[in-house]
Amino acid sequence: MQQEVEAIVRKFEDEYAAAFDRKDAKALSNLLAEDATLLSEWGDVMQGRAKIERMLANVFPNMPDELELANTTAHSREITDDVIVSHGVSHKIGEWGAGEAKLSYTRVLVRQRGGWRLAATQVAPSSSMPDPRGGHP
Repeated sequence: MQQEVEAIVRKFEDEYAAAFDRKDAKALSNLLAEDATLLSEWGDVMQGRAKIERMLANVFPNMPDELELANTTAHSREITDDVIVSHGVSHKIGEWGAGEAKLSYTRVLVRQRGGWRLAATQVAPSSSMPDPRGGHP
């Protein structure tokens, strides 16, 4: 069962990264649930697939073509037969601002429209504060 969940999440993350790498707002928005919610690394909240697609269509032309996304899932679990929660790290790789950006994410995937769609995601930069746990991940 866990292997199936991990395969679903890996497939989703590969499709998400591929759409991002192509700067394809339509393909990325097709991975979203109709009422998807996004909390970005800048702290703004957006809701609705159409609104998120418009934002991506405005943002992607401002990104360098060589900017790529590599997502690594750290943990996933099935909540119900139709809901999966995953956590991981996203690397934006390429020349944009300071170069590579490392972001943590939490995603809620739901089974919808014959596939798995992103219902909610939170993306956050890694803390710049020292780790009080003594370097524990």
